[in-house]
Amino acid sequence: PPDLALFFNDVKLAGRETASNLYEAAIDAALIREGANELVVASSTWSPSQLLASPDRRRLGLAVKEVSFYSPTP
Repeated sequence: PPDLALFFNDVKLAGRETASNLYEAAIDAALIREGANELVVASSTWSPSQLLASPDRRRLGLAVKEVSFYSPTP
């Protein structure tokens, strides 16, 4: 699987894999700006031709299906 890093407003978040293909990270309230905020998902790449002996030479990262934000319960 590709390596994954999450950045919120240019600060790398300490995330963890919670289940197969699921990843979570907490965002400290001090990082949240009034107005626009930015979440960046960065990953390493892989190639089907190297991993699967396929003729497909594309460099792929990971597919992001959903991003959710929620407040933790006390």
